[in-house]
Amino acid sequence: MSFINKLEGLRVSKTISVQDYHQVYFDNESILTIYNIFSVVNNHSSSNIKVLEGLKVNSILVVEDDHIEFEFDNNVRLNIKIDEESFVGPEALELHIPNEPIMVWN
Repeated sequence: MSFINKLEGLRVSKTISVQDYHQVYFDNESILTIYNIFSVVNNHSSSNIKVLEGLKVNSILVVEDDHIEFEFDNNVRLNIKIDEESFVGPEALELHIPNEPIMVWN
């Protein structure tokens, strides 16, 4: 089990999009900051990250050196690329979970 799998079962409380990154906040006060290329798929079409608000994380699949896929309620998916070509800065992701060390994918 990967550290990021600790988000399974949690609900997204809010999302924030800033110029060069996006943040997903969870109901246990965890924060996932996304710097890399990502997509949100809702009923087989692309969606804005805001669609995740209120949804529960059902599962997380980590494909090493390629992508991380979150599956939410209603078959909504968040796919974050973590391959070398998808990096837009020094880090791909940061995960802050209360009372845990900060996890950085770089």
